[in-house]
Amino acid sequence: MKDLQGRPRPRTLTHEVEGDILVVYQNGVNDPDRIMAGMQAALADPALQPGTHLLWVAIDAPATATPEKMQRLLAWVGGQGGKLTRRCALVVATDLQFGVSRMFSVFSEERGLDVNVFYDLDEARAWLRREEDAAG
Repeated sequence: MKDLQGRPRPRTLTHEVEGDILVVYQNGVNDPDRIMAGMQAALADPALQPGTHLLWVAIDAPATATPEKMQRLLAWVGGQGGKLTRRCALVVATDLQFGVSRMFSVFSEERGLDVNVFYDLDEARAWLRREEDAAG
């Protein structure tokens, strides 16, 4: 991925905690080991409380995940119980990302995760919180 001047953009996985939502920004990173290392750092954030929802922002991420990579990530995520709920919202920018993310969503159902895909960050946040209210 390149910036507006054509320079390579850094590949990063960053996060912030917004109350009951952990927001993870995937910027060009597609390697499962790097994603899991970034998630490990996010889960160690002292601001993260049990019952937090995951909001994954993949607007600047490559849509090249293979089913094998997806299954590996899901196995890891499924083993991280405690702090995160079983609900996750993915935010993407392109139709290709949406399709790949929907495939990830289907795989996630087999592991008891509720994953929904959005184009809009505010809609994703609202879905996470609306579901929380309905479940409470």
